[in-house]
Amino acid sequence: MLENSIIQIRLIDIITKEQSMFVGRENELSQLEVMYQENRFHMVIVYGRRRVGKTTLIRHFIQNKRALIFSAEEVSESFNLQLFAKKLREFFNIPPMIPNFTTWREALEYVSYMAKKECFYFSFG
Repeated sequence: MLENSIIQIRLIDIITKEQSMFVGRENELSQLEVMYQENRFHMVIVYGRRRVGKTTLIRHFIQNKRALIFSAEEVSESFNLQLFAKKLREFFNIPPMIPNFTTWREALEYVSYMAKKECFYFSFG
């Protein structure tokens, strides 16, 4: 049985535009890389004040990694589900003859199922 873990990484340093975005981020990148290389599920929560480099840290981390990223739009829930299902079809090469996901639960359970088969980064927001 795979052990699950939830890790929180708090970014508190304010980075100015003149500084490199990764000064002082080696520890966070190292933590993420170690977890990524393990053969088990990890949920990582990256949080901190605005403009401290959370998104940049994640973008840097996922370079050259398989990454499924979905950002909901300000539209209806059903339309967002359609967009997410389209993203899943493309990411996992789901054949067109397979029926579409009709609920968020189905779609997210599929992501969970696939996470047991292969390693990938998943961001949903």
